Amino acid sequence: MAVHGSPLESQAHYSALRYAESLIGTAKLTQVFFFHEAAAVANRLTVPLSDEFVARRAWREFAAENSVRLCVCIASSERRGVVDTASQHDHNLASENVDHAFEIVGLGEFCDALATHDHFMSFV
Repeated sequence: MAVHGSPLESQAHYSALRYAESLIGTAKLTQVFFFHEAAAVANRLTVPLSDEFVARRAWREFAAENSVRLCVCIASSERRGVVDTASQHDHNLASENVDHAFEIVGLGEFCDALATHDHFMSFV
């Protein structure tokens, strides 16, 4: 499964999460990939309004309950200021800000998942 839309400005995360929840018990979902604007979901410093759907929290809870990896494209994340410890050191930044539930990965992870799974869904 891949999510492309912004966590604050699109329904992509909400729709993808509802779909992912519907798969539990019927299909094998091991990873969710966040590309383009969706990479912003991994920024632990984002503070949504109190009445908004908080995609980061919802994905974190879903992943923990269902042993699903949350993978964020490294190119997309760095372009949006979301960095892990490795990127922090590589780019000489003051700190990292990726939420602990998310992994920043290369496209190889995505390609491996496509090669080993029967179905693929994309949410824009």
